[in-house]
Amino acid sequence: MFRRRNPVSGEARDDVVAITLPARLERLRLLRLVAAEVAIGADFGVDDIEDLRAGVDELSSLLFVAARPGSVARVRFTTATGSVAFRATVARRPGASIEPDEVARLVLDAVTDGYATEASADELQVELVRRRRPGAAS
Repeated sequence: MFRRRNPVSGEARDDVVAITLPARLERLRLLRLVAAEVAIGADFGVDDIEDLRAGVDELSSLLFVAARPGSVARVRFTTATGSVAFRATVARRPGASIEPDEVARLVLDAVTDGYATEASADELQVELVRRRRPGAAS
């Protein structure tokens, strides 16, 4: 979601970016590009943009590996003042897990302000939040 000004009133407003794409590792580059564009629109600095991209990449990799073959990922980026939230959902491959290993947890702890994974019988979901560092606007 991008924070934009209403051209008539001048009030800030938020936009949501929602996309669907095949849940395949080859599509991670597209998610990283969208994450960067959303972060730029939210006035993130370079380091925060890269952190968001890395977090999206890490969680999406876990998600896509555990997705049912041929499934579609439903992805949503949402901004609020100074932050970007990412959520992605796919159909679950039977028996698949999306728990990050120790290295993935270290990466996610370093580049996000919070993340979560959730599994139901039929679906898998990941989400994260990245906040803009004070004074780090581009």
